[in-house]
Amino acid sequence: MKNLNPTLDSKCAAEVSSAPRSITRKILISVVVVSTYLLIAGSVDNTLTESDLKAIAKLGPLPQCQHIDTFEADVNCAKAVQQAIRTLLPVNRCPKIDFSLRVEPEYFIARGYGCCYSRARFTEKALNHYGLKTRHVAIHAKGPFGIPGTFVPDTASHATTEVLTQRGWMGVDSNEPFILLTRSGQPVTFKNYKEHLDELQQAPQPADFYQYDLSVVYGLYSRHGMFHGLPLPSPEFNIFELTYNIR
Repeated sequence: MKNLNPTLDSKCAAEVSSAPRSITRKILISVVVVSTYLLIAGSVDNTLTESDLKAIAKLGPLPQCQHIDTFEADVNCAKAVQQAIRTLLPVNRCPKIDFSLRVEPEYFIARGYGCCYSRARFTEKALNHYGLKTRHVAIHAKGPFGIPGTFVPDTASHATTEVLTQRGWMGVDSNEPFILLTRSGQPVTFKNYKEHLDELQQAPQPADFYQYDLSVVYGLYSRHGMFHGLPLPSPEFNIFELTYNIR
């Protein structure tokens, strides 16, 4: 049959061909908007502030951290910082979470108590001050939801630290006085500690938590957006530390 309205056909074809481009544009705009919001609301800055330095000074002189030039010195400094924080702030209790809560060292000291996320933050700041590189470790029980269970409320969780030694990354717990080190002197991470359980100098505690099937995410500081930076709902993260999850 002869086409009686070629202009209309051309118009319809143009509309059809432009539809995918319109959808793609909307998706790209949405990705840019969401990414921008997350970077503004969730970015965690690890720069040492004047307040951090004052808080670290309250740990007292740590001779173990003055000359760090060997693996043994790395380990001894990590242990000294871990113990100094436990001595200064022995009460391990989680404060009620609200949008006014901050977990930076100065607020931790002012409160006089805190739990794993406050202790991990203080540990990392102190070790960074003494020249050691750290990364924040978020540990969650996988449960029936697997890794996505990280964002399910009331999932068993823990925040802790790993420090880069001259032999590799080593776990330094925030609450309990243990580090992840084998009897032969090899550092171990929270991701691979189960492969070395029989070799560790100290078993991870509490044992009931470490019996879970656990997921480890580097660079995730909170799931809700109440600890660092702007008090906006968003997972809080350090974008550079997140890259350790794909290395």
